[in-house]
Amino acid sequence: MTEVGRRYLAGHNGFPRHERLGLEYLGHPSVRNSAEVKRIICEHLDVERIVELGYEAHLLRSASEGSPSAQTKLGLIYLLTRGTDTGVAWLVRAAASGSAFAEQVLATTRLGGTDRLLPVLVAHTESRIVPLAQVIGRLASESGDSATLSRCIAVATQCSVAARQPVAKLVASLVDIAVRSRLSDLGLPTQEVEACLETLAAEGDRAASHWLGRAYSGFSVCSLHHSVFVQATNLRKGVALLLRAADRGESDAWLVLYALHREPHNSLSNPQLARFFLEKAAATGSARAKRMLGATIMRGATSAEDAEQAIAWLSRAAADQDGPASALLKSLRLYPSGPESQACAIIDRVRAVDPMLAMRLRLSRDFGLTKLEALCVDPAAARRPWGLFSKPPAKSSCCIGPG
Repeated sequence: MTEVGRRYLAGHNGFPRHERLGLEYLGHPSVRNSAEVKRIICEHLDVERIVELGYEAHLLRSASEGSPSAQTKLGLIYLLTRGTDTGVAWLVRAAASGSAFAEQVLATTRLGGTDRLLPVLVAHTESRIVPLAQVIGRLASESGDSATLSRCIAVATQCSVAARQPVAKLVASLVDIAVRSRLSDLGLPTQEVEACLETLAAEGDRAASHWLGRAYSGFSVCSLHHSVFVQATNLRKGVALLLRAADRGESDAWLVLYALHREPHNSLSNPQLARFFLEKAAATGSARAKRMLGATIMRGATSAEDAEQAIAWLSRAAADQDGPASALLKSLRLYPSGPESQACAIIDRVRAVDPMLAMRLRLSRDFGLTKLEALCVDPAAARRPWGLFSKPPAKSSCCIGPG
């Protein structure tokens, strides 16, 4: 059983190489726990496949028992997951056990220092360090390990341009982790980050388009400064990328476009277009955009109809649990806040000085009118210039009449 599995896994002695069949034979209950089977798996599987299939425990056991191949592969894994010192220590053990590859790599790095280690491994086809970095990087992105992911990307970005797409996805994962963890750096050269995100943006990736659009426009991405993403700002390119991201459903991109076009001293200044972008953001459901649109309309309101439209947007934002919108709505009310008994006492004191104002205060409290609505309403006819009251006044414990 063990020999058949070894031959299938190695593709020797008349057996075609067939990884699945080989692992099935070696995984038989009668042999799978033997040290020999674990050594065969570690010596005949590529290092990235060992990681993908979860055989690191087999690798550690075989390396501890003196297998040069297992020690070399474990050293490569530890270079990416635990740092240079731990990885080199296992490569030294592999060289001492007779690994010609480990000895060659260490001889090269002794001449140029440990800084030369990863470039030597990348150039050496036998190391398979680049596909290993891609596999470990993918696992690190799933677990949120930004330090390991950053090391893997630093290795994987040294591959050919044709193989950059998987690396670009790793970079996007690293940015996502950094944004969620509020990190201030990615630990990667800016030109690499820019190139990888450009690759994804060209393929229509919404998040990459948004990040690059913000960076090219001079905006940070959460706690990451724009210089982490791009080498130089480019407003027109940034706007194009933001429009692409917004068109694919990124509501925050509409808000950045609004910010770019509302500035009076900006070369892109266009108040009408800025208002359009803000309306688009509000239409996507962004509570912040709803609040900003309501405040903008209220600031420029010249009629009661404009004021009601503004209040409608603020109310929608408040319904989405937007605290500033709720606070702004409260500041617009004419009625006194607080419990009913306290409000009645205040209104009674006002009635002694100005009965009509007291009546307006009572109506404003019962119907939730704004200052403008309360001052425009005709209390005697129960009408306002833009329509009837939507509900009858609530019963009050204090009189609203003048007498």
